[in-house]
Amino acid sequence: MKYQSKLRLRSAAIAVGISFFFGMTYPIVFGQITSFYFLMGGLLGIMMPVSALSFEWLYVQKSRGAWIRRLPFGLFAVVKFFAYLMIIFANIAIAIFLIFPESRARGAFREFWMAAIDLQTIVISLTVFLMFSVGMSLGELLGRGVLTNFLTGRYHRPRREKRVFVFIDMIGSTAIAEKLGDLEYHRLLNRFFSDLAGAIVENRGTVTNYIGDELIATWLLKRGFAGRRSIQAVLDAHDLLCEMSTYYEREFGVQPRFRAGLHMGDVVTGEMGDQKREIVYVGDVMNTTSRIQAACRDLNQSFLVSEDVLKDVQLPEGIPALDMGKNVLRGKEDPVHLYAIDLNAYADSIPLAVVGPLSS
Repeated sequence: MKYQSKLRLRSAAIAVGISFFFGMTYPIVFGQITSFYFLMGGLLGIMMPVSALSFEWLYVQKSRGAWIRRLPFGLFAVVKFFAYLMIIFANIAIAIFLIFPESRARGAFREFWMAAIDLQTIVISLTVFLMFSVGMSLGELLGRGVLTNFLTGRYHRPRREKRVFVFIDMIGSTAIAEKLGDLEYHRLLNRFFSDLAGAIVENRGTVTNYIGDELIATWLLKRGFAGRRSIQAVLDAHDLLCEMSTYYEREFGVQPRFRAGLHMGDVVTGEMGDQKREIVYVGDVMNTTSRIQAACRDLNQSFLVSEDVLKDVQLPEGIPALDMGKNVLRGKEDPVHLYAIDLNAYADSIPLAVVGPLSS
């Protein structure tokens, strides 16, 4: 099972657990302690989040739901409100039919429906739905894991960490922007970054920034084999762009490619800002990774990796790592030993093998 699918299943399980708890405590809190309300509360506590998440993941976030995502925020909220309202009514009707067979008799359904429907139930259900929706939107806005870090206060006080960073930028972006125009170039960048981000998240990385035509992502070293996953993410991203080349050519008239630089080291991670708050990474590793990515142009390579990262990872058979020697990067005094990885030699059927675990 893909990692993103596991994340969704975990999120769904948490949502169902919380909703079921509220469904079972609802009759107690509001003094409606009867078998009818307990049965309805428990079943709806399961059905509501399942149907809401299905609507989000199988429609809104798919291509068929693109029209909803493109709406102005106010209209977007109105559409979501009425969609959730219909989901609530449909779930209540289904729950009545499932739990109470006698409701299927002629004229009996109305009695059960009136017992289940009241303003209080609708308001609470809509509030729960909107909380889930806002949580999902914030998670997408801030990035995978960032919302959790904010809520738990993980980086409220700065802490030292060992991390792998990758800087990726589009090759020939200036010429592409001139060819397409600003609006179409923005649409291209959005799709380009979405494809790159998918490969990064699938390999358990976190996208931290989009700056112009550049994407920055990171992996925490003590969370498994970060060196392997970071390299695999770049290889997978390149493989995906190759597979999507026909689509890009048809939609935009170009086939985007990228240069990537990969490095690891110590950073201080913490919340920063007042009017706009975000989690930032401070350390020489950031500057060095940026310089490694810039060196791709000077060395005529697409993917450069520092020796610090590569020494713990064995590349797949047939994927060469060309020793570029020690290079003095722009603005740096100490040389950095670099290796070039041939992206075009990557075969996605061969996984990376790990020589030794990376840990902090």
